[in-house]
Amino acid sequence: MAASVPIKEDQALDDVLNDLRLRNERDYIIFLIGYRTGYRTQDIVDLRVGDIRKILEECKFEIKEKKKFRNYATKKANERKGYNSSPKPRVLKFDRDEEFYDILKSYIKGKRAYEYAFKSQKGGHIGVDSYAKILKKVGIENKCQHLGAHTPRRTYAYFIWLLNGKDIIAAKEALGHTDIKTTIQYLGLEDEYASNVSKCIGSRIKR
Repeated sequence: MAASVPIKEDQALDDVLNDLRLRNERDYIIFLIGYRTGYRTQDIVDLRVGDIRKILEECKFEIKEKKKFRNYATKKANERKGYNSSPKPRVLKFDRDEEFYDILKSYIKGKRAYEYAFKSQKGGHIGVDSYAKILKKVGIENKCQHLGAHTPRRTYAYFIWLLNGKDIIAAKEALGHTDIKTTIQYLGLEDEYASNVSKCIGSRIKR
């Protein structure tokens, strides 16, 4: 199975968001949170209405990222380097005057605090695999191949990179990566970087 890819074109992103909004508000909001904050889908789907209400009150997300804490637990269990440094929740602030704020506020209106914000028809909250299948279907219908559960986060990182003058360090820091190579691969920029760094050789070739 191909890895999830970012959506790199504005029109394609608009098409996917509009499609999700028309199909199911739940699926649209999950994508929107991932795209706005860069949190993984696994850290979004189990939020409760009360969590989002607190997020709106404070105008910030403060989530313990499951992958980061799992990696720490593994290091600690094996007493590997770095296990003494307990990870901190990732914090991302936003402004009250953003449309994002109003969209979230509207979404939870009238819902009970203890309810899952993103319910599954089977009970509980929607799973990551189920959400990945939804994005894959939406992607195919909008001619965007290989969309998946990581697409919102990867799209967030891609536009951080693009809108900051193609600053790969900005994207790396936004994602919390330790290795810049991981960020380049994550954004699907391997070919672009290889082409750019090799241009200096092309300029040395003379007839």
